[in-house]
Amino acid sequence: MKRVLLIEQDSTLRATFRHFLEEKGYEVVDAGDGSAALETCRDFRPQIVITNLSATLQHPTNRSVVSALRGEFEKLPIISISGSPAASAESEALDMGASLHLTKPVQGAELVATVEHLVRTEERAKSGGNATPEADER
Repeated sequence: MKRVLLIEQDSTLRATFRHFLEEKGYEVVDAGDGSAALETCRDFRPQIVITNLSATLQHPTNRSVVSALRGEFEKLPIISISGSPAASAESEALDMGASLHLTKPVQGAELVATVEHLVRTEERAKSGGNATPEADER
């Protein structure tokens, strides 16, 4: 089972994202904010991290969660999400180490498609570029 670490302070959004991911067979563990994210990531060893960039920037201890995750887990795919439609939000997220950035509102199907894309990309990289037929069918 593929594992996802979800860092989202909004409990409604967290439950919505969890529902869509679990429906597609992902095991989801959440960290309500960035302060516990690094330790949770070490313990849980997810294949992907989804973080609300807005939430991580609200508290000084959360400011560098994406950078800290990237520093410790160099190849771990990280999806950042924020409510800011400004190009600077995406640029900031990518500069901090996010693999991809989504702008709210994010639909569950869009999030799942993005997660599956990153998982397939990582699987291809690990297999030397040879994707399995199963991965291509998704």
